[in-house]
Amino acid sequence: MIFGIFFLCQTGIGILENSLVLLLSSYISFTQPSQRKITDKILTQLTFANLAAIITRGIPETMFSFGIKHFLSDVGCKAVMYIYSVNRGVSICSTSLLSIIQAIIISPNNCRWSWLKLKATNFIYPSFFFFWALNMIINFHVITESSATKNYTLDTNGYSMNYCMTPGISFIFIMCILLRDIVFLFIMMFASVYIVNLLCKHQKKLQEMKKSNHMQKLSPETRATQTVLCLVTCFVFFYSFNSFLIVHIAFSNQKDINFQGISVLFSFCYPVLCPFLLINTDSRFSKALHVLRKQSSTPLQSS
Repeated sequence: MIFGIFFLCQTGIGILENSLVLLLSSYISFTQPSQRKITDKILTQLTFANLAAIITRGIPETMFSFGIKHFLSDVGCKAVMYIYSVNRGVSICSTSLLSIIQAIIISPNNCRWSWLKLKATNFIYPSFFFFWALNMIINFHVITESSATKNYTLDTNGYSMNYCMTPGISFIFIMCILLRDIVFLFIMMFASVYIVNLLCKHQKKLQEMKKSNHMQKLSPETRATQTVLCLVTCFVFFYSFNSFLIVHIAFSNQKDINFQGISVLFSFCYPVLCPFLLINTDSRFSKALHVLRKQSSTPLQSS
C-alpha cells in the first residue's frame, strides 16, 4: 500500500510534467520558431519516451499495489513490457545523443570537430531511426518470452514484475542489453567530461572578467549546457542503481517484493525529474508557461 501511494504520486506527477513539456515545446515551435534550438528535437523525443515509459510501467504497478490483480492478459503483458523496454532504451540513447550534440554546440570554433556544428542537425533524424530500430530489435525477445503472472508466490529465475514475468531470459539478450548500456553510457560520460572541461575554462575567463569589472551573465548556451549536465548526472545515477536492482532481481531465486518496489521507484526518478529540470532551467519554457497562464486567465477576467 505504501509503494502504491508512491507509485500513484510519481505516475501522476510524471505524466503531468512530461505532457506539459510536450505542450510547451509545441507552443514554442509554432508561435516562436526563431527560439527553437537544435536540441529541442532530442528533448521532445526524450520526453515522449519518458512519458511512454511512465504510462506503461506506472499505471500497472499502481493498480497492482492497490490490490487489483490479473488485469493483464498474456497479450497485454507482452505489449506493456515491450513498449516499456523499448522506450527505456530510447531514453538512454536520446540522453547520450543530447550530451553529444551539446558538446558539439559549445565546442570552440578552432577545435578538431568544429565542422560538425554545421552538420549536427543532419545526424538527428537518422539517429532517431537508429535508436528506435535498435531497441525494437533488441527487445523483441520480451515479446516471445513474456507472459502474465498467474502465481504471485512463484520463485523462478528471470526478470518478473508483479503482473508480468519473463522467465526465459537468454544470455544473448542480456549481453545485448549490457553492451547497449555500456556503449551509450560511455559516450555520455565522455561527452560530459568534455563539457565540464569547457565550462571550467569558461569559468576562469569569467573570473578574469570580474576582476576587470566586466560583469557578464551566463549565456543561454552555458545555461543549456548546465541543464544537460544535470540531466546526464541524474540519468547515470538512477539508471545505474536501477540496473543493479534489475540484475539482482533477475538472477535471484527468492523474489523480494521490497526490492522490486524500490527498483520501480528508482526507474521513475529520471522520467519525473527530467521535465522538472527542463521547466525550471529553460527560460523559454517558463516564459511560455507564463503566457499560457495569462491567456487562460484573460477570458475569466473579462467575463
